[in-house]
Amino acid sequence: MQDFTGETAKMELRVLGLLGKTLNGPWMKRFYMSAEKEINFVEGIRVVKKVQDNLEVAANSPECLLTADVDLFGNLLIVDSAIFELRDGVAGENRVFPLC
Repeated sequence: MQDFTGETAKMELRVLGLLGKTLNGPWMKRFYMSAEKEINFVEGIRVVKKVQDNLEVAANSPECLLTADVDLFGNLLIVDSAIFELRDGVAGENRVFPLC
């Protein structure tokens, strides 16, 4: 447990939390749903391609995750207290970012 008490480890966990809110959570909602809302194969490929493109943008400008109003699927991101805390913990004093 001592490995998770350092500042670097805390920052890495916050970044993983942001990825969870912008990628993993929406992925689970989109692809692991009931049979009535099942996505077909061709539409699934389109969705994955869009997410892949958005991931490339995020990889080139990761600071955009701190101000994004949409997730990596292009859906409106509801900025709840968890996202606010994660963003605040990652941004720290550096709260000015270029427009993304």
